Amino acid sequence: MALDPRIICNYIIAASLRNERPVTNLALQKLLYLTHAHYVMRYDKPLVTGYFEAWQFGPVMPAIYKELKPFGRRPINRLFEDIDLFSGEVRPLPPVDDAATLDLLRDVLYHYEKFSAGQLVDVTHASHGPWDHVWHKSRTDPFADRRISDTITRSRFGNLKRSV
Repeated sequence: MALDPRIICNYIIAASLRNERPVTNLALQKLLYLTHAHYVMRYDKPLVTGYFEAWQFGPVMPAIYKELKPFGRRPINRLFEDIDLFSGEVRPLPPVDDAATLDLLRDVLYHYEKFSAGQLVDVTHASHGPWDHVWHKSRTDPFADRRISDTITRSRFGNLKRSV
């Protein structure tokens, strides 16, 4: 079952703070997409709920972007929380507890955590990769969907990986 993307973001944010390499919204978006894409490629199912879109600086999950927009370009220094809609109670989100997901997160962060936000943008902008395909299609067809589907990720992520 796909996870709330905030749970994956919390793992990435916590790891970045532990390693004294805090992430910005821009970097977090790319790390979230790369983690999701690797998961889709490995398990043929989505890691997170929601969707990614092709924005100017790479894949973005709009719901996460909106929540983190107040940080601007500053590093993110807090974890996402959940708010009970009936009581208004604020609760921490559960941690990632699946061993396979944790292994994949560790692998992806090990590979990409040293990259700057700009380098992560370059990685996700790989020629013929998922973002490149959707971005260029949306630039030539005003009715084209800017969503980067898991189908597009499956068919084009290999191009991104080869260019890293």
